[in-house]
Amino acid sequence: MHTPSISLEFFPPKNEMGRNKLYESLESLLDLTPEFITVTSGTGENGGDLSFDTLLDIQKHHPKLESAAHLTFITKTKDEIADEAKRLWDNNIKAIVALRGDTPPDIDYSAYNNDNYYRYTNEFIAGLKTVHDFDIMVGTYPEKHPDSPDLSQDLMALKHKQDAGANRALTQFFFDNNIYYEFLDQALKAGITIPICPGILPIRSYARLVNFAQNCQATLPKPLIDGFEKFKDDQESQKAFAQELLETQIADLISNDVPHIHLYALNSAAMLDKSLFTLRKPKNSQ
Repeated sequence: MHTPSISLEFFPPKNEMGRNKLYESLESLLDLTPEFITVTSGTGENGGDLSFDTLLDIQKHHPKLESAAHLTFITKTKDEIADEAKRLWDNNIKAIVALRGDTPPDIDYSAYNNDNYYRYTNEFIAGLKTVHDFDIMVGTYPEKHPDSPDLSQDLMALKHKQDAGANRALTQFFFDNNIYYEFLDQALKAGITIPICPGILPIRSYARLVNFAQNCQATLPKPLIDGFEKFKDDQESQKAFAQELLETQIADLISNDVPHIHLYALNSAAMLDKSLFTLRKPKNSQ
């Protein structure tokens, strides 16, 4: 049993209060010695790139902390993406989480169905690699993407991303580790050899989790549902139950020698800072 490396995901704050919360959380979680952090994409009211500004701000305070930008391609021209990528590289941001991006409502795809735009994520990755040799991460869904007809299509898409130059994959959240382990087996059979890092989400709001899970088509195990229903009128018991779930899930990943864990911090150290002892446990036992 060994200590896995850790990465943390944050989102760009929209005001000073949010910025203070982000930095308080980041400072609390630096004891995890994260290998890198990622910042999701976000645009301010006046069109400013909040993600880029947040990454620069974090670099200024923590110059040795590796950071990755979420970059999407939907509705952006290849030239616009190349300019964004060059700006990241020139500012010492040399890792990218390459994603399609959310589909805008009422989009007319015919306007983007030409050689000025990327159609698939693997094409996007190949294009980024021609700009600079970025460390490229991609997303993947252990229970298939909501838009995919079946898991085999998802695995084929991940294989194409790997072949285009992706260096590792970060999974959507899940709560049954067996789903993740089975996904690893299926990915290996499909010829996927890049690391597939589990994405772990602390449950800070059960109501919001149910909504997230429905949107992502993620399974909520019956013991999880039963536990939250049992404590639905007791907030403190709910928090304790959620903490136990998180620590049990992380401990199981560690015991199965998972080399890297991606934590969806969501700008809060709550629960994760209390789980530090679980993540450090293998170190203490050496």
